[in-house]
Amino acid sequence: MRFKGLAVYLVILLLAGCAGREAHPVRAVRADDEYLSCRDIKMEQASAENSIQQLAPQTNKKAYNTTMALTGILVIVPWFFMDLGNAEQTEIDAYQRRIDALSRLSSEKGCKVVNGVMQSG
Repeated sequence: MRFKGLAVYLVILLLAGCAGREAHPVRAVRADDEYLSCRDIKMEQASAENSIQQLAPQTNKKAYNTTMALTGILVIVPWFFMDLGNAEQTEIDAYQRRIDALSRLSSEKGCKVVNGVMQSG
């Protein structure tokens, strides 16, 4: 009987460890990047920066997971909602690599920022 309880407990821990979402990182370089204008590059960078700002608050899951773990001691169900993955950080890192690649492309194309607007040099 004791073994059965331990087995159930281990299964629950394993399922809780699978919680979270899968990361969907963007590519740093895309096939059509060479055709982007300086303005397009700036817009792509702004979009990536906006995505980073939206994801950043979701990277600190410690308080949420602690609450779920403590609640899970009394009732097992919250353990299924713990997010132990780092999908958000993986995506943020990918967006940062995209921004870096766009910055290099901008330099290669001789783009300049004039009054906040990216222009060809």
